[in-house]
Amino acid sequence: MATALITGTSTGIGLETARLFAQRGYRVIAAARHPASADGLIAAAAEGLPIMPLALDVDSDASVEAVLAHIGHVDVLVNNAGIGSAAPVEHMPLAETRALFETNVFGAIRMTQAVLPSMRARGHGIVINVSSVMGRLTLPGHGSYAATKFALGALSESLAMEVRPFGIRSSSSSPVSS
Repeated sequence: MATALITGTSTGIGLETARLFAQRGYRVIAAARHPASADGLIAAAAEGLPIMPLALDVDSDASVEAVLAHIGHVDVLVNNAGIGSAAPVEHMPLAETRALFETNVFGAIRMTQAVLPSMRARGHGIVINVSSVMGRLTLPGHGSYAATKFALGALSESLAMEVRPFGIRSSSSSPVSS
């Protein structure tokens, strides 16, 4: 059974992605910062779907390493974890902008770097970075958030070219909202 590791599965797109992969026969590692308080995730696992909720903080090297040591190889990584914030660039606290980049960009990089060696060794794998429509356009008050999603899109495009020779696919999705 192929293994899909999906981050940010507490609610929304991440939760529904976990359910879909499980329904399609994947062993799903449903990662969330606080899975014990994610009612939808708990319900999905209780339905008998092959979903294993695990605590994971994509901002933490130690957390990522611990989860991967626990689960073994990953066939599909879905980088869905993300945070949002809105304020005009002039008024957005720099610490808040850094937090957006840490989770939305560096978290995806951290996860990707952690799974690629195993994927390359096996000659296959898929990395999907969930973006946002804000990765294609922006609006007033959303400059910092959009910057993270534009960055994620650029990283995804480069990654796709870098890993193709190793049998690994990578893409970025831009749902209507994230």
